[in-house]
Amino acid sequence: MRRTLLVVLLLSASTVHAQSEGGQAGIIIGRPGNIAPIAYYAPSGSILDNYGNLIVFDFIYSYPLIMTGQTTPVRVPTIPRTRVIVVPPGGGTVVTKEYSATFQITGAGQWAVYAIGTVYALTSNNQLTSTRSLVAMDVGVGGAKLPADYSGFPSTALPTRGDAKLARSYDGSPDAIYSVQPVNPPIMTLGSASPVALPRIARIISYNGTFKSVDVNLPQ
Repeated sequence: MRRTLLVVLLLSASTVHAQSEGGQAGIIIGRPGNIAPIAYYAPSGSILDNYGNLIVFDFIYSYPLIMTGQTTPVRVPTIPRTRVIVVPPGGGTVVTKEYSATFQITGAGQWAVYAIGTVYALTSNNQLTSTRSLVAMDVGVGGAKLPADYSGFPSTALPTRGDAKLARSYDGSPDAIYSVQPVNPPIMTLGSASPVALPRIARIISYNGTFKSVDVNLPQ
């Protein structure tokens, strides 16, 4: 039994190391049911906002449990979370919240800090799905406006596989975020005699407390 437990823990540790290198949601090996699950904090990112707050993003992964009596490790998907820490300028009380999502920082604008937020869900057959959107993080002075739940961040849809680039406002006008889809290779469809080019767009998004967007068609 001790040898089996040692093998499980070694395999779990090697899997966590691989995740910390990639920084993405993944598959980890479950731990025996008689050991409490633990959280693993991956390398973090940070940014300064327009209030002078330091906003720190810590990515969290957890070891899931194996059912009691199950002796063979089973690979199960894990849903990552993010711990957001707001450090006020000059010190003061630190504000911390955790969200069931990951954040890819885009930049700090006049109206908010922007990030690509990804929410993960586990299907009935243990498949991990994800939804991406652009979120605006206006945490207020000292983090006073940091929402309790991820749904409290204003958000807007991004084009499929689109990136996000910020043009910061300095005169009170809206911040601008541009998202461009990469070139899609032509595909063959049922009944077509030649490859079909898929539509491609650039989305121009503005934010001044409310998101607005317009799409521009690009050559395929």
